[in-house]
Amino acid sequence: MIEPKIRTRRQWLRLSLAMPLVALGACETTGTGPQLEDDSVLSERVRAALEASGQTGNQGILVSTRDNGFIRLSGRVDNDAVRQEAERIATGVDGVNGVINTLELNN
Repeated sequence: MIEPKIRTRRQWLRLSLAMPLVALGACETTGTGPQLEDDSVLSERVRAALEASGQTGNQGILVSTRDNGFIRLSGRVDNDAVRQEAERIATGVDGVNGVINTLELNN
């Protein structure tokens, strides 16, 4: 009778040790580790492209990367032409899959 309890405890122990590994494996498949590094590199490349432009360089546009290469532009710019140019520049950066342009116009 004791042996079945030990066997059940062993099974429970194996299961309890395996569950965190399964959860980690699920996280790994989403790319959360390396993806974060790629996102920061992509954001930096978009920032550099915006700063290199005479039209968008002095606007202080904030850049963040969303999932799967989507860039978010935020902040305030002088006019709609700058807003559109910032989106055009960001779209042209290699690795950008889309741009979410939330830039607002200065009053």
